[in-house]
Amino acid sequence: MHAHHNEFIRYLHGREDDRIIVTFGEIDVREHIVRKSQEECITVAELCEATAESFVKYIASLRETYDISVLCVVPPGDADNPKWFKGEYLRRKHATELLNARYRYWCDKLSVPFIDIYDKLVDKHGHRRSDLVIDMTHLGSITHTIDGVIE
Repeated sequence: MHAHHNEFIRYLHGREDDRIIVTFGEIDVREHIVRKSQEECITVAELCEATAESFVKYIASLRETYDISVLCVVPPGDADNPKWFKGEYLRRKHATELLNARYRYWCDKLSVPFIDIYDKLVDKHGHRRSDLVIDMTHLGSITHTIDGVIE
């Protein structure tokens, strides 16, 4: 976020009365956490901690002016196509859940609202709910109808 600060501030301009929700995408988890962990021998836990701390501190710095909340990272797709999906499914799922846990911690510590709907997006086995999936990567627009998503 820091690298895109000026661009983000331009986007926020005039939205002082809006509720803004930001998230770190599932694709970002696989590309910037799982892949980096594999290539640079840094643990997923270290990368999740550094990412969550930096991201939430940045968002907290904007909360005096803007009503910004952090949305949990959505569950990963279960496809194992190495061209598009860096790291096997269970590794990506673990990284996503760990990052969400660290977001929850840092949001609580810095008084940033954390919207955690992860449990509403997974089935009883912890896998992405098939009725919400539009393709191998994306959730469909039906997710906005889940009870309790927007309070």
